[in-house]
Amino acid sequence: MEPSSPAEKPRLVEWIRNFLSWEPRWVVEPDASNIERTVKQVPGFADSDKISLEFLAQGAFNKLWTVTRESSRAQAIMRVTLPVDPTRKTASEVATLRWLLMNASLPVPKVLAFDAGTDNAIGFEWILMSKIEGSSLRSVWRITSLDAKIDLAKRLADYCSDAFTKQFRGIGSIYLRNAPSPDDRSQEETIPKTTYSAASSSDAEFQIRDMVAREFVWQDRAFQNLDRGPFSCTKDWMLARLGVAELACRERLDFLHTKKNQKENAKSQQERHHDLGNVDADEESRVDATVPANSERNPAGENGAVSNPGARGASVDLMNASNDNGGEDVEERTQQESESKGEEQQQQKDNEQMNGKDDNDAENESDEGDEDEDDDDHEDDIEECEMTLALCSRLRPKLSQALSTMSGGIESTMLWHDDLTASNTMVDERGRLTGVVDWECVSCLPLWYACQYPNLLRGADRQEAPDIEIYGRTDDGRVENELYWEDLEDFELTQMRRAFLERMERVQPEWVATFRSNDWLHGWDMAVSAVDDTLWMKRLGEWMDDMEACVEPLVPLADR
Repeated sequence: MEPSSPAEKPRLVEWIRNFLSWEPRWVVEPDASNIERTVKQVPGFADSDKISLEFLAQGAFNKLWTVTRESSRAQAIMRVTLPVDPTRKTASEVATLRWLLMNASLPVPKVLAFDAGTDNAIGFEWILMSKIEGSSLRSVWRITSLDAKIDLAKRLADYCSDAFTKQFRGIGSIYLRNAPSPDDRSQEETIPKTTYSAASSSDAEFQIRDMVAREFVWQDRAFQNLDRGPFSCTKDWMLARLGVAELACRERLDFLHTKKNQKENAKSQQERHHDLGNVDADEESRVDATVPANSERNPAGENGAVSNPGARGASVDLMNASNDNGGEDVEERTQQESESKGEEQQQQKDNEQMNGKDDNDAENESDEGDEDEDDDDHEDDIEECEMTLALCSRLRPKLSQALSTMSGGIESTMLWHDDLTASNTMVDERGRLTGVVDWECVSCLPLWYACQYPNLLRGADRQEAPDIEIYGRTDDGRVENELYWEDLEDFELTQMRRAFLERMERVQPEWVATFRSNDWLHGWDMAVSAVDDTLWMKRLGEWMDDMEACVEPLVPLADR
């Protein structure tokens, strides 16, 4: 029987549109008992008398549990992941962690077992890995000394030097050489249901294949026919990213047009029903105008029988009164009373209609105001999408021409962790590095791109430490002014960057030369990122205007 493709399997993830973008949601929740049963099948855990699971955290794609062996209190981390990029994301992360353990001095989790498919007891892809002890640097930033932070910056420099030394060829993600492609429909027969990491290996077992990156998997793009590499050069990689931005924009534009048409159709139907209601009301008014003021609507039932008891009594009294000598006076008085009563009823009806109209008008005006505001937002969104498409069309030929000299052969690359932040950096109680986590969606990128400060070190330049007395203290001596802590962090990051660069100049001067010599390429990279960025679209258009007008000197996009 031919295995089913990922697209034909039951859906485990759905993408929900929120105010700004799309986000993944779990269709079903992983079952803790199935996780426990799976862990017990892993060597090293099977002989345990008992294990416990404690939910740890949840990210965009993953749910994490702390696994504890009751006998030894040894712990591991079980991470269950949504199949946003079936097979590729898990297989690439496992290979990346394996490569790091073999080639870098940076401490990272060790993969104990994994399954890159969903045909298992848990029903999801999963990785069981060793636990990195300590706390995230972000959670202890304020109590960590500057000396410890500077030592950490030097450790990061050593890692970047390792990655620069161990270069790859081609732009994409790392895979084990014997790992099947996710496009292979026989993958389920060749991927072991559970794979164990080896103690040692050689670089020959790794290769660069399809890129696993958020822009290639977001909103179900893993199932779309996208060029996800591996890319031989910077130009191909940037053009692929531009194509993804254009595709996302067209999808967004189709969504907005559909929503706009639905709203217009609903509004048209509402107006049509309103018009029909007015016609009925006009007809009713004309009918009322033909009925005498002192008469009752539909006074008789079938065969002319009087159906209103009050009307019947009035008719009898009038008949009797007309036989008396004072009959004319009685009839006139009765008619006056009837007319007066009719006027009061009509006035009451008019008042009720006026009050109801005021309430309805206020409500309708409020609804119309909200609708007008929504319409304005939709028009703005449509205008932004159309601007993005126009920018993509203008940027593509310029990008191809500017980078044409970089498409001659297979480009050298290095591993780049785009989310190496304080939240993903673990330290002990003294601020010493214990490990870096979250290596999913990590790729090997061109040297000009990867030779930059890790995200953890980025911030505003501040050469002098802030004077704490300027910001004020509380009665017990504490500083609660957040501006002080922000300024202090900028100062400390400035010192960390200096230490990082000094270390790199000593251990890897070629990295520093690359870091300082490729501003023009970073400009084109920024242009690709700016096509769908509301804050930068206008500036990108002006940058290309100046480029087409041959303005000299051309102000860099980053300085606009």
